Amino acid sequence: MTPSPSPTPVPGVLTAGPNPTDLYGLGASFSKPINVTETGYGGSFGEQDTCSGVAAVSTANAHGPTSTYTVTGAAAGSCVATFADSNSQSVNVNIVVTTNGIIINGARW
Repeated sequence: MTPSPSPTPVPGVLTAGPNPTDLYGLGASFSKPINVTETGYGGSFGEQDTCSGVAAVSTANAHGPTSTYTVTGAAAGSCVATFADSNSQSVNVNIVVTTNGIIINGARW
């Protein structure tokens, strides 16, 4: 009797977040993570963005099923990072960099 082949797992939905990713300052000490996940996916994730001059998006490991990217602010502004897999799925994450102090009840920090 010939064994039946094992079904190939179908990759899940590509997700990324938090969305939006808000940075409240510039430089590494204010960096935030973006988690990119796709259940059942073992390939590489791609990343493209409109963040030139506003933020840097980087990762040490762009492979599924889960990868963490780091966003570091460079100037106040907003941009979009797009993450994609090799299955024609993509997801956008809005990034907002703020450099103003926080004002609560007239006090400034």
